[in-house]
Parts: sequence; C-alpha cells; structure tokens
Amino acid sequence: DGAAAPDVFFHKKQVEPAGDLSAMTEGAQVTFAMGETDTGRVCAVHVRLEARGDGDEPPTKRWKTTPDGDGGEEPEADAESDAGSDSSVEIDVEQELRSGLSREKGPSKDRCEDFAVDKVKLPIGVLGESASCIFFAVFDGHGGMTCAEYATAHLAKNILSRLRDRPKGVSDEVFLRGGLIGGFKQTEHNFLQHARRVEDRSGCTACTMTVFGPDEESRLRLYFANLGDSRAVLGKATGEALR
Repeated sequence: DGAAAPDVFFHKKQVEPAGDLSAMTEGAQVTFAMGETDTGRVCAVHVRLEARGDGDEPPTKRWKTTPDGDGGEEPEADAESDAGSDSSVEIDVEQELRSGLSREKGPSKDRCEDFAVDKVKLPIGVLGESASCIFFAVFDGHGGMTCAEYATAHLAKNILSRLRDRPKGVSDEVFLRGGLIGGFKQTEHNFLQHARRVEDRSGCTACTMTVFGPDEESRLRLYFANLGDSRAVLGKATGEALR
C-alpha cells in the first residue's frame, strides 16, 4: 500500500553469522523473526542478510562452541576459550540432537532399579525467544526403585519451577546453575518427606546434562551436574574423552 515499514530494533548478537555487521548497510534486504528482549522489548531475532536466488533455505540458529562444564555436586562451567579456538556450528538443538538409552537388570536383582530422562525440553521463555534448553538425566537406584522413579518424574519439573522468574542483571550461566541446584535440593527435600511417611529406604545417584543455547553470547553450552558416584564422560570428535 506504499506505507513505510516500521523500524525494528535488533542487537548485533542476533545477526547471523554471529555478530557480522559488515554487510548490514542501509537498504540491505534481510530476513528475521520477531522476538523479545529480557525486558520485554520487541526486537528482531535470527537477523540474516537475504540470499539472492531461488531455493534459499530459511535462517538457521548459529552458536559458538566453548569448553564444556565438568561434573560435581552442582553444574560447573569452564572459563571461555580464546576467540581463535571457538568454532561456529549450525544446529537446531531440539530437532537435530540425537540421543538414546539402555537399561539392564543386574543378575542379583528382581527388577531394574535404574531410570533415565531422555531429551526433555524445558520451556524457559525468560532466556530468550530463540533459546532452547534440553534436559537429560540418569538415576542409579539402590535399595529399591522408588527414589529413582520419583527423581525421574519430578527433577526436571522442579528445575523448571526455579527458572520461572529471572532477576535483573543475572547471566544465563548463573541463572541456569541456580535453577539446577535449586531443583536438585527441592526434589531431595520432597522425596525425603515422602520416604519418611511411608518408611521407604530406597535411594539413587543422579547424573544430568542440560544443553542450552544460544546464550547471551551466542554460544551452545553444556551443563553437567551429578550427585553420588554417577559420572558423565564427554567424547570429542578428536577421540579425546573428558570425565
């Protein structure tokens, strides 16, 4: 109808490839989706210079990979690597991340006491319109299956409940770490109350991995957390294994 298009705000961190403003000149044609900042301001996300020609694919999410966190009683995140060692990857976390699980009953057990959570999406809107958060967990039960089964049903929900409201000025890393720790503590507290009432003596260890991205610096992050003697082993394409 000839009306001028309204101005749309975007941050350089939403430009794909990450932060590349070299081609964003006046009059350039771009594609983008609409989202919101943490403060609720409407903005453009996945901003990308429009490719010329037919058959162009829609924009994809882009992150930089960084060293992964190590285990412990709470999620740990290593310091950032030098810019020269970061590499860009294109992946839709929810759709392209592959996973699988297997359980085996011990020879002296009547039934398997172990449980797992496989690829559960945590809908965390406060971390941004374009962010995805996928949760995995393994629970090694002992003395019965009740505790491991309870953790399977409630841990992810308790973590999510701690991630509803984000304080101002808190980074993604600190916010997620706090949610993981709070979710673990809430699950343990609730189960112990239940176990005391019914005199259940079962227990379990836990090992979890949370895949999150992009964070505020357009990176894909892995957060590992464990309780007890369960550990995670991270295998790299180079053949290196980190425990």
